[in-house]
Amino acid sequence: MTTASRQWQTIRPWVDRVSIQVKELTSVSATFILTSASAGDDEDIDQHLAALQVDSEGAHPSQKSIRSILSRGFTLKVNSSGWNNYFLNVEEDGSEAVIILYGLRPGRQYEVEFIIEQEESPLRKDF
Repeated sequence: MTTASRQWQTIRPWVDRVSIQVKELTSVSATFILTSASAGDDEDIDQHLAALQVDSEGAHPSQKSIRSILSRGFTLKVNSSGWNNYFLNVEEDGSEAVIILYGLRPGRQYEVEFIIEQEESPLRKDF
């Protein structure tokens, strides 16, 4: 048994899955793209469940749009402090959201947390 096969992985299909990507970094701002999980992610879950000999039928409901996920509320933190200097734009079809953080200072390192209400853990990006 290899080390990789001994590691535990938790699959929680009832939790909305959101991905966050860094789109652009400047000396005074950061732009992120948020999207809900894609169908390809569902296939990965099905493979993991099959490996555990668990029936995946009905294991993961259809993913919600990013608009409905964000409508529950969210918090932005920069270096563990609440951050209100941001713009948020959600696409009309709800497929993705663009978040621009501004008011950053050049030459500093930041840790950004994006916490969606009712999520189990924050999405975190260090840069």
